[in-house]
This record gives sequence, C-alpha cells and structure tokens, in this order.
Amino acid sequence: PDDSDAESSTIFNTWRGWPIKPLVGKLENPGEDELIRRLDQLLSYLTCDNKDQIEWVKDWIAWTFQHPGDKQQIAWVVVGGQGVGKSFMGNTFMSALMGALWGSSSASIIDGKFNVGPFINKMFVFVDEVKFHNESGTDEVKKLIRNVDVPGMLKYGEGQNFKIYARLMFASNTFDMAIGQRSVIDRALFDTRAYDGKHRGLPDAKFRAWTETLQPWF
Repeated sequence: PDDSDAESSTIFNTWRGWPIKPLVGKLENPGEDELIRRLDQLLSYLTCDNKDQIEWVKDWIAWTFQHPGDKQQIAWVVVGGQGVGKSFMGNTFMSALMGALWGSSSASIIDGKFNVGPFINKMFVFVDEVKFHNESGTDEVKKLIRNVDVPGMLKYGEGQNFKIYARLMFASNTFDMAIGQRSVIDRALFDTRAYDGKHRGLPDAKFRAWTETLQPWF
C-alpha cells in the first residue's frame, strides 16, 4: 500500500551481512595475546620491522570489515625475499579471515590479459608474482583499487560494468615491479619491503637457508 503512489518505491537489500556477528566489548580469549604477537611477527617480516607500517596494514584490513561498501582507494604491495610469508599472508591468513569472500588472481590477469572474473563477488583478492610492464596495465589496476563500478569483460564475453568491492594485495620477489612514478605519486599503491638478504645482512644462499628455519613457524 505504501507504494501506491507512482513516485514511490521499495528497495530490498538481499545481502545477509557478515556471517560472524561483530563482537561487543573485548574478546575473552586466553590465547589472544599470543595470536597478536604472532600476527605482529608476520607483519614484521613483511615490513622490515616498521611499526608504523604494521599498524597501517592492520587498519587497512580492519577497514574492509568496518566499511565493506567503501574502498580504501589504496592497495598493499609487498616486495621482498622468498619464504618470509608474503604468500602465507595473502593465501592462507587472508583466506581464513575472509572465507568465501577471498580470491586470488594470476599475475597474467593484471599484465595485459585483464578480465574481471577473479574479482567478482570477492572482498579481497591476492595477486602473487606481479609485475606491471606498462602504465596502461597500472591504470587498469587503479580502476579496480578505487572504483566500485568497474568496466571489464569476462573470458570470451562482452564488455560491461561490474560491481567490484574487492580490495587488492600484490606480492613479488622482484624489487623492480615497473610501477611508474605517476602511480607512486598518486598513492594508489602502498609499498612495504619484506625481509631479504640485505636486511638480514646475509648473502643470498645464507638468507635462503635462514628462511628454511621459518617453515615450522608458518
């Protein structure tokens, strides 16, 4: 009856909300301090012990849960040595945190063969071993980072606009990701440096041997 007027309408929101209800007050968990210590240790590996960057990453992840419909306008890029937890963070930790809303994409999707499929219906997407070879590829990424309405196409499909809420995390072992200076200036990408041989003061062979000692921890 309320919609009898031709100018009125009813809008239905079919999203059920997060599967876990938000906590009220402090979580009473005897292992909480240990869990926080372990997360801080992982983020220390991914930021070369930069405490400000550790807090930034925590805030960046938390924002996704606090404001699922608002993108942060910035993606996390972590570059550093192999075996220090980049893929663990993106593939294991974030997958456990996000559940069905987690996704991954191959680097080729970003570099010249872009299709929007891996980002549909996801809240977080991890892209490993990424390298940007040209500014146009970086511009496509920035559309994903900053816009909810994203033009693109599915494989073998026609182009159209999609609602993309996914936040992006990129990881690479290679320091030269070919991110243009323009992309650095406009702050679309937040860059952290993970542990590598230089940070540890070790030659490559000894650094790889050290990362082997981290496997039981992970």
